[in-house]
Amino acid sequence: MNNPTFTLESAIRKLQITEITTLIAASVCVQFIVHIIPTGNSVPLGAVLLPMFYVPLIALVFYNFKTALITAAASPVLNYILTRSPELEIVPQVTFELIIFVLTFTLLLRYSRINYFSAVISIISAKLLSWFVFSLINLTGLSFANFINSLSAAYPGITVLLFMNILLIYIKNRH
Repeated sequence: MNNPTFTLESAIRKLQITEITTLIAASVCVQFIVHIIPTGNSVPLGAVLLPMFYVPLIALVFYNFKTALITAAASPVLNYILTRSPELEIVPQVTFELIIFVLTFTLLLRYSRINYFSAVISIISAKLLSWFVFSLINLTGLSFANFINSLSAAYPGITVLLFMNILLIYIKNRH
């Protein structure tokens, strides 16, 4: 506190508390909206549309790695606390997938030839690594069918992420 220019306002700005809080709130709202939509099948709509990945994607494109990582790590837990969704048993796995998604997307954005497809590569990588790690942890065996079923169910969400990825990078590059 020896620095006379230190203020609470400057600390909040530097730590991006306002942005992170807004992004986490947006993430929970998007997830809540998707989860209240009734579906006719046994696969939850969240597993189909992947709404947890939308806001971290936005945070990575328009803010930075730290903001996206905090949003990705906090959103599933806060969403569970507020809405009881996703189910408690899968909160660690979804959080792990989000973190891997953010890490992979961050690395891929550096390569202009593939940055428009970074979200697709990142979500597939996150799901693959998550399937592998959680299969080992649960000691249920490595059933590749589980991974394929997860990807098949998430095809609409992966498509949404692809279009968001293309649109957001296009918008960022235009400004």
